[in-house]
Amino acid sequence: MTRKDLIKIIADRIKDKSIKKFHIEMIMETALEAFIDILAEAGRIENREFGVFAVKRTPERPGRNPITKETVMIAPRNFVQFRAGKKMKEMVASITMKYTLYSAQEFISFFLN
Repeated sequence: MTRKDLIKIIADRIKDKSIKKFHIEMIMETALEAFIDILAEAGRIENREFGVFAVKRTPERPGRNPITKETVMIAPRNFVQFRAGKKMKEMVASITMKYTLYSAQEFISFFLN
């Protein structure tokens, strides 16, 4: 789903038709910018129904250059971790997938038959 698709879905769900897609796009952009700023400053954003975003840090660790086999130190870095909330877990669990994952054998036999 793209940003445009999300804006269209939000616009379709809003009862007040005086709010245009342009306004929704501005609100969404502002909210996402605020979300990123708050996460960068506080390191954690929690919404009980949706989930928790938290900034985690990987420590410095040794790595190996696969070509030269030389050992190098990999710098520490920050990343965002997401843990789904209860309501999101329940909703995702109830979704029927449009696509089914096939084993390699099933996939090959589909094309050979």
